Amino acid sequence: MKRLAHFIVFMYASTTIVLAGESNVLGFGATKCRDISISILTITGRWDQIFAWTSGFLTGVNMQAISDGGTARDLSAVTPAFVIDRVGRYCSQNPNQPMLRAAETILGDLHHSLQR
Repeated sequence: MKRLAHFIVFMYASTTIVLAGESNVLGFGATKCRDISISILTITGRWDQIFAWTSGFLTGVNMQAISDGGTARDLSAVTPAFVIDRVGRYCSQNPNQPMLRAAETILGDLHHSLQR
């Protein structure tokens, strides 16, 4: 149980670091958008890995918000199709940005939907 608590604290802390810059990001989040083509998103089947990374990032940010006494975002709209659409659109318009920025855009969209 103590290890789980340490892991959770580490994940909370690393989420804050992730938001600070892409040099602290592993996996697909550090991948430049130009390297994430439509074929990677749809044909090769790696979309599930991108969805898993993105949903983990969003969940981590939610957990951080809760631990800070804030409000968690509703992630019910975050389906594989939603993520692939948003990542694909963001990356096609911003090829030199890391995929982390696409995930942050999804986070911003979810934040705006809470305020409506």
